[in-house]
Amino acid sequence: MTEKKARYRIAVVYGDGIGPEVCRPTVDVIKAALGDRQVLDFIEYPGGAGEYLRGGEALPAETLEGCRQADAILHGAVGDPHEVHPDGTEAGQDFSLKLRFTLDLYANIRYIKLYDGVNSHLAGRKAGSIDYVIVRRDVVRRDVVD
Repeated sequence: MTEKKARYRIAVVYGDGIGPEVCRPTVDVIKAALGDRQVLDFIEYPGGAGEYLRGGEALPAETLEGCRQADAILHGAVGDPHEVHPDGTEAGQDFSLKLRFTLDLYANIRYIKLYDGVNSHLAGRKAGSIDYVIVRRDVVRRDVVD
């Protein structure tokens, strides 16, 4: 049985491009939803194409260790098609694959819901008509990251 903790550590890696734009409000919404019951500690770590350009690694050792010690990980998009390879493979493989294989992670979970008053690229959709979860299990050859 899993022991209930008083506090949980969430490693946050904002990433690049839209990553910070998505992750910052996500943290704010979670904090607001918890109200007075702030049981989550959000610890920020560097990672992504910006880190790749600065030091040659999209997933620095300190970030990997922080993610290993955390109870959960929240990370945004990784990659920069203008400064790194156009499809972001250097940063993406260095970050995502290394994180997944080192920590034995297997699922990429994305929640999607259309809310009233939010403009959508899916013309004609009404609020609530899009409400689902994508669970993607990546199967990649290990020799790609070894």
